[in-house]
Amino acid sequence: MEGKYVKDLFEMGRDLGKVVIVDDNANAYSLQPENAIPRWPFVKDGEDIDLKMLVKVFEWCEL
Repeated sequence: MEGKYVKDLFEMGRDLGKVVIVDDNANAYSLQPENAIPRWPFVKDGEDIDLKMLVKVFEWCEL
């Protein structure tokens, strides 16, 4: 979309009240920003635990 990679969650055909998008690129979730969980860019090293922490949040929420 306008030269930017955009993900449209509506295309999933699911209740958007129960869908989140995890991404480090704000353009990717620009169509549904209320469903976004912005993250820092992934770094390939053993110290990067950002996604592991997010899994704990999802488990706590029982999504």
